[in-house]
Amino acid sequence: MVRRYPRLDESVLRRTSPSHPAKRTYWASQGHLTCETCGLEAAGLMHGFQCVVIRGIADYADSHKNDDWHAYAAAVAAGCAKELLTYMTPIVGIRGKYDSSFRLEETICRTLMTDLGAQHPDTLRSMSHLAMSLSYQGKYLEAETIYREAIRIHRTMLRAEHPNTLKLMNNLAALLYRQGKYEAAETRIREVMGIQQTVSGAEDEATLTGMNNQAIVLSDQQQYEAAEPLQEACCTSSLRVLGIQHPSTVRRLENLAFLWLSQGRGDAEIL
Repeated sequence: MVRRYPRLDESVLRRTSPSHPAKRTYWASQGHLTCETCGLEAAGLMHGFQCVVIRGIADYADSHKNDDWHAYAAAVAAGCAKELLTYMTPIVGIRGKYDSSFRLEETICRTLMTDLGAQHPDTLRSMSHLAMSLSYQGKYLEAETIYREAIRIHRTMLRAEHPNTLKLMNNLAALLYRQGKYEAAETRIREVMGIQQTVSGAEDEATLTGMNNQAIVLSDQQQYEAAEPLQEACCTSSLRVLGIQHPSTVRRLENLAFLWLSQGRGDAEIL
């Protein structure tokens, strides 16, 4: 049996609409992509300039064409566009366009705050992205304020054990670490690790990540005696659960070697 995968023929879609069932059946027999709905207004638009076309589809591509669903299709397209915009800010920030990232997310966050309220999941996600955008620009105090407010709301709405709450707490810990606030960062990491250990177990990947991060913070404060057993336990569990070739295990072993070198131990070369 030969499997035939559908493919999109843009030239066909630009020339004519499959408004007749016989044409649609013929195109399917030729291996072209057949859709229940088609639209031509935006065909070829992306070839003219860089953009993303988001369209709500309402018309059946056959003789039963009607316009009754246009309003619903427009609402779906608007919702899709809004969802896409909420993911744009981190991408723009990663590419180094920090100012553009901040302006975009600030507008989104302000709009969501007005329309949906501070406790809506979309607003909370936008707050997290806004704090991330501020941290990209080195505006740590402003980012810290937003992170703390988002964590407070998450604790109230979703509780501390929720993955989104823990993710925000980790982000805040990383932000505190970048500011050199090691004690505050360690406290936050220890809190997250304790919750994660209770919820998922001592050898869960998130728990091991927390152990590794806490050991790094302690090491940066030259608290080697406290950091060493924590890092060693993290490496032992990682070797048992993930194996020696896993990237996370390799990074944790490297951190342990660096910790030993910081103490002047020659056996670091073994790792």
